[in-house]
Amino acid sequence: MEVEQLYRLRLGHVGLHGRPFREGGSAVITDDSGTTVLTVSRGAESGHGEGAPAVPWTVVAVDGDVDQDTAPLLRDVLTQAFGDRESGRETVCCDLTRVTFFGAAAANLVLRMHLDAVAAEQCLVLRGATVMTDRVLAIVDPDRILVRS
Repeated sequence: MEVEQLYRLRLGHVGLHGRPFREGGSAVITDDSGTTVLTVSRGAESGHGEGAPAVPWTVVAVDGDVDQDTAPLLRDVLTQAFGDRESGRETVCCDLTRVTFFGAAAANLVLRMHLDAVAAEQCLVLRGATVMTDRVLAIVDPDRILVRS
């Protein structure tokens, strides 16, 4: 039986600070009133290659606001997902389907993660960008170097 890992964090203390974040884990950031601001979870699924067989991906799902206060948690989770060579997965999919706010800090973060992934011969795929998220990405990534599905 696998137990889900859950971190409950408050704004101001949003990083994992080196603690491991395993597959099946979730981290929830709340504000001072206890309202959930951001949830980040990690799992796996079969990715979709163009004309190639499906390969396993690590999926980091994001739900809520990604701004300068919450981006450090997403950075920590993505960094650990890329660093998990034991999984045999070289692609990390960041699922943005449930993102409600995607600020400049979020855009800078995904660009930085993309560059780090390329340097490590891995791939970051962004999935499910909403209209608002796509507009921000269009501004910071006009040449579309970020892989989107």
